Amino acid sequence: MHAIMHNQISLRMIFVITTLVAVVIACFQNLPRGVIVSALMAMLAMLLVTFTLFAFAFVLMLPFAQLGKYLDDQSDDGSSPFAQDRLPTQIIPPVDRGAE
Repeated sequence: MHAIMHNQISLRMIFVITTLVAVVIACFQNLPRGVIVSALMAMLAMLLVTFTLFAFAFVLMLPFAQLGKYLDDQSDDGSSPFAQDRLPTQIIPPVDRGAE
């Protein structure tokens, strides 16, 4: 798991990937060619349907994002302490370390 977070591929990962590919190839070798083609077509169709659903959800949410951006531009920033170029009030007063 630690190797996935880096930009390096460890020898262990290469062995795992090679083993998984070998198992998949061994499973597909005994199947007729029509089953392999239909399985690949099903995987491609699932990818296409997933991409289409995500694109549709993106298009549906885009107007709401634009509306939110428009409403944020219209909001009054008078409540922000930084609007008057001053720091916010401190809840806990600062401790003078030199007095100890």
